[in-house]
Amino acid sequence: MAQQNQQFQFLESNQAIELVPRWDFELWWLLVGLLVLGLLIFVVGKMVKNVSKPDPLKQKKKLFETTRVALAKITSKSSRETAISISFLLRKYLAETMNEPALYETHEEFVSRNDALKLLPDTLKKDLGSFFSELSRCKYASEETNIFDGTGQLTTATSLLERIHRA
Repeated sequence: MAQQNQQFQFLESNQAIELVPRWDFELWWLLVGLLVLGLLIFVVGKMVKNVSKPDPLKQKKKLFETTRVALAKITSKSSRETAISISFLLRKYLAETMNEPALYETHEEFVSRNDALKLLPDTLKKDLGSFFSELSRCKYASEETNIFDGTGQLTTATSLLERIHRA
């Protein structure tokens, strides 16, 4: 008996490469991609454009109303507390509407600064400076010697606030 040499050989077909999917560049794929990108840019541009910018006049009016209401709500027993509240509210209004650093300055710094309240008429600046000086004296006076009238301060503060808003 003759020995038979049986070997198993794996023979690869030359047509096997035909089974692998091929990627061929197609021009329409590029056009679809550019169209999607353009549409995305258009939609984002519309969304950004439709975001409304705040109207400064409306903001100023809203701040005025908020400050006026806050002044009207002050019901402190102490003239010192009233003066502190009034000073804070007016300084906050000036800081938010006129970009004044009044909220972050001491009374002396605010009154002595040459460019303070440069957008306001001179008479209003003078009245406001003297009112802040009165508030400062009231804030730092002792309770026994404090003769300031909180109701009068509120009336003056409201009047000054209206004058600032109109200017």
